[in-house]
Amino acid sequence: MLRLLTPADQPALESFLSQYPAATIFLRSNLRASGVGEGDGPFHGIYAARFDGEHITDVAAQFWTDKIILFAPTIAAKLAVFVGIH
Repeated sequence: MLRLLTPADQPALESFLSQYPAATIFLRSNLRASGVGEGDGPFHGIYAARFDGEHITDVAAQFWTDKIILFAPTIAAKLAVFVGIH
């Protein structure tokens, strides 16, 4: 299931990203600076994820600069399009 993340998802997102520290340093840094949720300031992003049950398997974020950053080992293209249209 693909869906946008809310502040309630932040612990699960942090847990997922922390499993891949080198590959997700940019995502983790921006998440730490701005969190998940409403906003339009520096480091803010709209986060989307693919879930397998309760577990995140892929994540994408479209940041305040309109750049989309992915860590999506299973469905990168689909997730990039999903976050880009929201």
